[in-house]
Amino acid sequence: MRIFLLREALAKPLADFSTFTRARKIERIPVVLFGDECHRLFAALDGTAQLMAELMYRSGLRLRDADLSPLV
Repeated sequence: MRIFLLREALAKPLADFSTFTRARKIERIPVVLFGDECHRLFAALDGTAQLMAELMYRSGLRLRDADLSPLV
């Protein structure tokens, strides 16, 4: 993307990139709970925390998608 920006949009000359090596891509394994683990987690919660956790789970939200600060 940056090469395109430099070459096409800004019309800047590019240096020789043949000696550069690409950065290694970090493989991340997603953290997933199985159905029975989710049920045990929900059973351990109560009240608003349980409601919020179940709503987030069933709607496909991640923790970073929801503001949980009022619950803490």
